[in-house]
This record gives sequence, structure tokens and C-alpha cells, in this order.
Amino acid sequence: MTPRPYAARIAAQTLLQRLGRRERDLTREEIVAESLDLAVEEYELKLEQVPCILGNPFYAGRLIRAPRLLQISTNYSLPSRRYTLAHEIGHFLMHTGQNHFCDREFHPDENRPYYEIEADGFAAELLMPHRLLTDQFLARFRAPLETSADQPLFYSLAAQHEVEPREVSRTLRESAPLERAISVATLNSYKGAFFAPLNDAFSVSKMAMGIRLLNLQLVR
Repeated sequence: MTPRPYAARIAAQTLLQRLGRRERDLTREEIVAESLDLAVEEYELKLEQVPCILGNPFYAGRLIRAPRLLQISTNYSLPSRRYTLAHEIGHFLMHTGQNHFCDREFHPDENRPYYEIEADGFAAELLMPHRLLTDQFLARFRAPLETSADQPLFYSLAAQHEVEPREVSRTLRESAPLERAISVATLNSYKGAFFAPLNDAFSVSKMAMGIRLLNLQLVR
């Protein structure tokens, strides 16, 4: 089957709306930040943080539908565990015909089954909703960034990494799009303004945020 990115986005947006109606005292930002805990509670899922899944150190998450059991491996960073949990919740809500999922840590791979790509799309929208992320991005950068030609970006990255702007310019021009997007995802200042890097603001990995910025065409 072909992945359904639109269905994954709608499923995540529907969940956030449902949580927002339930938790009316929380802001949009707070709903997103707490969406994983709220979703686990909403659907009465049993969440276990375990050192190893099925004896395999490469497994990051597992869903067993019948007992509503979610297992998340503690072998990975907190941003990775959050993304894995969102991914498993996506399986729970979207792929109801399958009882068991066992997943490795997130990594982009075009050869993955359609349902894994859909679960990734769900996780991205749940943790980094496109409207909220766009608002946060524009508050920092004012407009989408052309990373190979943005002089203020060169100077901001140079200051952050204590290198010369011309070195940053050369590196960005020679880098792959994802590497350039990750540079923006982890940036802490722009045009003299300082802020929390986007990956930290949304508690996701720099790779996850970089991919999201590319997919939303906020970084080119």
C-alpha cells in the first residue's frame, strides 16, 4: 500500500483537538508539550519504560494492542523516546487491523512499510504541529530560509560554533539539504535575537526537526 500522509496528519490533528477540548485550561503549546502523557491517559494505555525490548537492544518501541501495552526502551535519548512513543500511539490509532508492532529508533528510510511511514507522519504532526511550528519558526526567522544564501544565517552559525562566516557559507553550500536543515533546527540566535533552538523548544531530536523543516519547506 501507498503511505497516506494526509490521513496521518488528520489523525494527529484530531487527537490534539480532542485533548484540547478535554484540557481547556491548557494553552495550545502546553497541549502539544504534554500530548503524549495526555494521549496515554485518554486511551487508557499501559506505558512501560524498559531497559530492553524482547532481548533486542536495537528495538526502541513496542505496541501490543490487545492489552493496550506500550513499551519504550530506555536505551535511547529522551527526544528519541518521545518520538518513538508518538510513533506507537500513531500505530494504535491508525493501524487497528494489526495487533503487534516492534520498532527501531527513527531513521528516514524510503524502503520502510507504508504503515511505518504513516506512523512517522503522525508522530511529526503530534510533536511538531505544522501551524505551531510555522508560528515558532517565523517568530525566530521572519520567513523561510534559503540556507545557501542567507548572510545573517552564516553569521549566526559562525558565532554559535566559533568559526568564520566564510567557513559556514562554504560548508552549507557543500552540505546535503538535511544537514543544512539541522543547522537551522539547532540554531540559538538570528539577527541579534537569542532564542531556544527549535529542536529543544519541541523536545525532539535535531534530525526529526530538520526533516520536519524540510517537509514544511521552511528551510530550503
